[in-house]
Amino acid sequence: MNLQQLEHLLVLAETGSFSRASEKVHLTQPALSRSIQMLEQELGMPLIDRIGKRNELTPFGAMVLDALGKPNPLVPFIMPKREAETPADRQIEEMI
Repeated sequence: MNLQQLEHLLVLAETGSFSRASEKVHLTQPALSRSIQMLEQELGMPLIDRIGKRNELTPFGAMVLDALGKPNPLVPFIMPKREAETPADRQIEEMI
């Protein structure tokens, strides 16, 4: 999974159309479709219900999209907190 594939999913959900989404991300429609299929394969579940000319997020696709807008709760464990080095750093720490 990469950021480009996630951007493709976001634009596809926004437009509801592979052809309009492919124009927005400057790809051919088959290339965008492959990107979404690869993402679905990697995640192991369908993200898009392809209903004729309509394309809608599956419940899992909606969960993935929702998760993209939320901060990762593991970041504090991955990136240890550093000590404030300047007065400005201390002010920012107090605000957080």
